[in-house]
Amino acid sequence: MLADDSFRQLLEFFDLSWSGYRKVRKGVKKRIHRHMQQMGCRHISDYLAVLEKDRTCRRMCEQLLTVSISRFFRDWRLWEILAQDLLPEMVAHYPKRLTVWSAGCASGEEAYSFKIVWEQLKQKTGPLPDLYLLATDTNSETLARARGPGNRAVRDRRGATAGRGTAVSRGRGTVRWTGAQLGQGA
Repeated sequence: MLADDSFRQLLEFFDLSWSGYRKVRKGVKKRIHRHMQQMGCRHISDYLAVLEKDRTCRRMCEQLLTVSISRFFRDWRLWEILAQDLLPEMVAHYPKRLTVWSAGCASGEEAYSFKIVWEQLKQKTGPLPDLYLLATDTNSETLARARGPGNRAVRDRRGATAGRGTAVSRGRGTVRWTGAQLGQGA
């Protein structure tokens, strides 16, 4: 397994935060260690030298460093506050258009959760401003899952059903999915 100090060096190479990997560090370190072995690198210095020279290897390492944890209505209290307090205030302040960015959207459950909350607010209050929901991620595989075929039904924690694509892509308020590389803007 990759030692913590070596993992810190790798994170510094990519200008990433150690604390950002607090809950997922063990799994990411295993993936990186396997990649180092595949590249024939026994030491982090050797691996960093390969990453410096080989763009394909660097991109693969960037993908291995991504964390694709995404669940519908993860951190339930946050969604309650958003629905009850923040969104009504934002709608009042921005009556024509609201722009929302789901950065690091992984497979998109948080972006879809936002759209579900938006639709529920619309049912309670009537017409809402236009919604532009931008969902970005550096991992092209999870982003492809987020774009998905769009017809798989999902169930949120309250038991409400929403079609992944249909709830999001019809009418006003579509989601734009886009990728970004580490260290670059979306």
